[in-house]
Amino acid sequence: MWLVPRKCGTLAWLICFPYLTILHVANASGVNWNAGDLDFTGGQMVLTLKLISMAMCYQDANSRKPEELTNYQRAHVFGALPGLLEYLGFVFCFGNLLAGPVIEFRDYQMWVRKEGPWAPSARKVPWTGDFWAGVRAWGIAMASMVFYLSMEKVWNFKLLATSWYAAQPLLVKLVTMQVIGTTYRTRYYFAWSLGHCSLAFAGLDFLKWEDRQGEKSGGRDERVGVWGRCRNAQPLKVEFCESSRLLAQYWNTTTGNFLRRYVYERLTKPGKKPTFVTLMVTQLVSGVWHGLYPGYVMFFAGSAVLFAHSTVVYNYERALFGDAPKTSSNPLWLLWWALKVFLTKQGLDFLAMAFLWLTWQECVAAWASVHYLPLLYMVTVLVLGNLFPVKKKGGKKVVTAAGDGSSAVAAEPAAGGEAGNENGNGDAEGVVADDHMYLGEGIKSALVDGAASRQDLTNGVKQE
Repeated sequence: MWLVPRKCGTLAWLICFPYLTILHVANASGVNWNAGDLDFTGGQMVLTLKLISMAMCYQDANSRKPEELTNYQRAHVFGALPGLLEYLGFVFCFGNLLAGPVIEFRDYQMWVRKEGPWAPSARKVPWTGDFWAGVRAWGIAMASMVFYLSMEKVWNFKLLATSWYAAQPLLVKLVTMQVIGTTYRTRYYFAWSLGHCSLAFAGLDFLKWEDRQGEKSGGRDERVGVWGRCRNAQPLKVEFCESSRLLAQYWNTTTGNFLRRYVYERLTKPGKKPTFVTLMVTQLVSGVWHGLYPGYVMFFAGSAVLFAHSTVVYNYERALFGDAPKTSSNPLWLLWWALKVFLTKQGLDFLAMAFLWLTWQECVAAWASVHYLPLLYMVTVLVLGNLFPVKKKGGKKVVTAAGDGSSAVAAEPAAGGEAGNENGNGDAEGVVADDHMYLGEGIKSALVDGAASRQDLTNGVKQE
């Protein structure tokens, strides 16, 4: 960064990522992790994202004009090199060294320097909010640990290779995949929530103040603190998600934020819309980040289809049902909601079997055990959506291809806005593996809101 500030981000990609790949191969990371053996490769994965994001932000400050940057980039660039202690503090931050969540250097820097929302001149952040955010995260971690330890001995992925599983009817096999997928996701809930807990107790989890109507104030707006900057997953929203388009908001959001900001958006030329190829390349980068195993490639390539097909479903749902009442008192809506939750979980957990088995033969065998039905369903929906795109009232087409998944999410600002505000990073990753980018331009508005409070610190990019 000191020697080549205008190219340090590019060099970080060319040095850190290949080094991580070599470690994956040398240590057979995926197979060893499944066997319960851990080494420093997992920590190196987190470190790789931290070093690349830090270098890219410094490169942006030294190679691009402020007006060329996005709101998110302006909120996170820094033009002055940090001191050695500050740099090492970020790299080896106690709360996210081994498993994440990944945080931006500028957020960490403002926290340790008492700037931005932590500045003495800003409204004081109540310690009770930090405390209860940490307690909630600790509770999720403990509940996830108990669930995993009580379930994994029976409901582990090797169950798919038993004679019992082979003898079951198709529906039982599909449900078995869902139970196994849920069981293994709790491992990540445990690790991420434990990191979230420590960062919340330290005070880094605070996000912002926002105006809400309060009963105590007679319906007038009152300033309410929002926490969740370091939250990496929301278990109930993942497990009961009704659309895979929204999974990215609730699963491994900080890694997904990295993938969106430093891969997905930078592969998209200014003024152009992202395409399905952009999405696929982003997912494959995520797969390589996890390791060079066929299962990772199958999972992340499949997740691109998972996200894309759900955009088609959403557009058709809007066209067919419009603004039909979506309340718990509407039995038809409840039935439709339950079906969507089942299909979303099924697609996710079907793909997750590849993430767990890793080797080509076992991955293919697991998918073939249910005749590839979830994958065939997703591909069929995606193809039909491209052949017969839905039209809005007035004759304008609604983009149903994955090439513009952002447009679909933009049509649902409430969902995107809520996620961006809650999580603080505003973006997401996606599924069992840890990494999906966030497809919503509607979510971008939430990100802009989250970044606006920090823009005054970063507008003078070169003068910092």
